[in-house]
Amino acid sequence: MGMETVDLQKMYNQIQEVQDLFNITAANSEQYHHVTILINQLKLYFDQHLDNHKEILYSHSKQMTENLYKQDLELRRKFVQSNRLDQYDVDRFTGLVTANSSFALPTLELFPGTGQLLPAMVHGEPLYLVDRYIEICNEAAAVLNNEYYADRRLRKYAVKDYDLSALPQNAIAVAYCFNEFFYADTDYIRNWCDSIYKVLMPGGRFVFNFMPEDELWAIEACQKMDFSIIDYRALLRYLTNTGWQVETCDKHQFHGSYISIIKPGAIADRLKLTGSSAEIIDIR
Repeated sequence: MGMETVDLQKMYNQIQEVQDLFNITAANSEQYHHVTILINQLKLYFDQHLDNHKEILYSHSKQMTENLYKQDLELRRKFVQSNRLDQYDVDRFTGLVTANSSFALPTLELFPGTGQLLPAMVHGEPLYLVDRYIEICNEAAAVLNNEYYADRRLRKYAVKDYDLSALPQNAIAVAYCFNEFFYADTDYIRNWCDSIYKVLMPGGRFVFNFMPEDELWAIEACQKMDFSIIDYRALLRYLTNTGWQVETCDKHQFHGSYISIIKPGAIADRLKLTGSSAEIIDIR
C-alpha cells in the first residue's frame, strides 16, 4: 500500500506534465477539447485513489504530532538534537527572516531547537523564545556564548498546548518556526498559526517550514515515518479564510519548504536608540 502511493503520485505528476505540454502546443488543435476531457477524467481517477492512499500517510502524521506531546524533557532534547538543520537551510531561513526584521522590531522564535538561528537573529529586540520546556530555551540560548545576550536580550517562555497568552499581544513583528512543523500534521500547524496571529502586530509576518503532500521525496519520507506530510493547499485556504495574507509558498526538499503569511496591516514606524532600552514609536 505504501509503495503504491509513490507510484500513483509519479503517474499523476507525469499526467500533469503531459497536460501542461498539451496545453502549450495543442491549444488550436481540433482534438484539443476531446483530449482535455480524457486527461481530466484520468486525473480525477488518480485523485480519488491518491486521496485514499494519503489518508494513511495523514494518519502517520497525526501519530507523529501525538508523539511530540508525549515527549518528556529528555525525549525533547533527543528530538531537537537529532533534527538539526543543515547549514544550507540555516543560511536560507536566516535570510528569509532577517529580510523582514531589524534591531528595532520584536521577534519570536517558536521552538528554537538547538539555537542554530539565534546568532543571526539576536538583533531582534526583544527576541522571544518559546518551547514546551524552558530548559530547551536555555540550552538553545547557550549557543550564543554570551551571558548578556543569553540572559538579557532573550525572553524565554515555556508554554502548554498552543497558549501564548503570557506573551505581549499584537506586539511581535516577525515570528518563525523551522524546527518543529516537519514532524506535525495540518491541525497542529493551523492551531499554532491561530495563536501566532494574536501576538503579531498588524503587518507582522510568520514564516514556517512544512512537508508537502504532493512531492515524492516527502511521501517516501512519511512512509518511513521520518517526517510528516500536510495538505498545504487546504492549509493555505484555511489561513486565507481566517484573515491571513499568504505571501509565499515555496517547496524545497526536506526541511526547505516554507510558507510566509502576514497579519493584515502595516507595522508602525519605530526608532530605537542603539544601546538603550528606550524607543520611540512613530504612530503618524
